[in-house]
Amino acid sequence: MSRTTGVTAREQQEILNVSTGDIVGEKYPIGIKTPLAKGSNNKDTLFEMHYEIVDQIKDNLKNLILTRKGERLGFADFGTNIHLVYSQDLSQDQISDFVMSEITSAVSKYMPAIDLENFYSKEIRDEEIKN
Repeated sequence: MSRTTGVTAREQQEILNVSTGDIVGEKYPIGIKTPLAKGSNNKDTLFEMHYEIVDQIKDNLKNLILTRKGERLGFADFGTNIHLVYSQDLSQDQISDFVMSEITSAVSKYMPAIDLENFYSKEIRDEEIKN
């Protein structure tokens, strides 16, 4: 992982552990889990929360990729246009290139601390979805 973009997720977790008191065994919430769900234990507030930085980063990345451009008020270019793949007749390679380009662009702008290393795609047929 490149050191020019900041700290790694593992290093950030160690920093968070020191700053939030995890050394004594107590973890504090750092973000709301999505999709939203009612908090189930006494540590959670109204909604279920993330307690690990890696889980929060995964959640944020998923939300960035699945948000359509123009969907978020005030941030017209937040998200991706990967949903457009379904309305075009593209080859498997063109689909992979388009989707990776969209994801790379969004991540470099809104989550620059993440280094994308590889990407793969697989076509799922209707029979596989039913199973």
